[in-house]
Amino acid sequence: MKWEPAKSSSGPGKKGKGRGLLIAIVVIVAIVVVGGISRCGGGEKDEPKQLNWPTEGLATMLPDPKTDKGEVIIDSADSLSVHLDGYSVDDFNDYVSACKEKGFTVDYTSSSTSYSASTEEGYSLMLFYSENNEELSVSLNAPVEEEPAADEAEPEAPAETPEPEATPEPEPTPEPEAPAEPEPTSGATSGSADFRAMVDEYEAFMNKYCDFMETYNSDSGNVVSMAIDYASMMAQYGEWAEKIDAVDESTLSAEDDLYFLDAQTRINQRLLSIGLG
Repeated sequence: MKWEPAKSSSGPGKKGKGRGLLIAIVVIVAIVVVGGISRCGGGEKDEPKQLNWPTEGLATMLPDPKTDKGEVIIDSADSLSVHLDGYSVDDFNDYVSACKEKGFTVDYTSSSTSYSASTEEGYSLMLFYSENNEELSVSLNAPVEEEPAADEAEPEAPAETPEPEATPEPEPTPEPEAPAEPEPTSGATSGSADFRAMVDEYEAFMNKYCDFMETYNSDSGNVVSMAIDYASMMAQYGEWAEKIDAVDESTLSAEDDLYFLDAQTRINQRLLSIGLG
């Protein structure tokens, strides 16, 4: 499948910390990773489950999925994650259009197999479509409420004016010192450098996972001995999800966001290339 370059909009900056676009993408990749072991090694795909679409909460902000096949992975006040089965390319494109009509158009990023956007209120949506499996992963996250600013201190009563004292003799004015030369700065801030280093490590881990799954797929007779390695890898993935969730997106620049999205696009391409998605 040919991956089309992502298209993005320019709009208001992201709101809140952690539970925004970054963690939405990680939730969707987690679904792919956890489900990957059952779809490799020549095994048949499980029969689709009966979908019980929530009738309250975050699900009411989304269009009707128009399918009775799938599974609700997470349904809480802050996050909704759903897997929809039996989706064609046309179904995916129709669902994207319906989400736009629901107001998910702020800071959008779109490709042939994904769509992410927010509402004006800060609710963030991420859609990821797998044509090979005819599956659509949906993730919706509520905005994180900003902590109220500390109350301003009440002004103190003005102090009594003391009696004027005799004016002292003025001291000689010292010669002004030459201003210090500013130190040169690099193009990226320290925070950006740290974030990008973290993204590089995350991408390296995901490539390691893909290498593992390729080995598993070509050597399915070695499943038992590889199970321990797989459990360790899932534990590491949980740690990565926590790291990315802790990122304060309000401190990231547009270039940082693009750096992460570029890495995630490469990861998605790699997952699709080995039959995961």
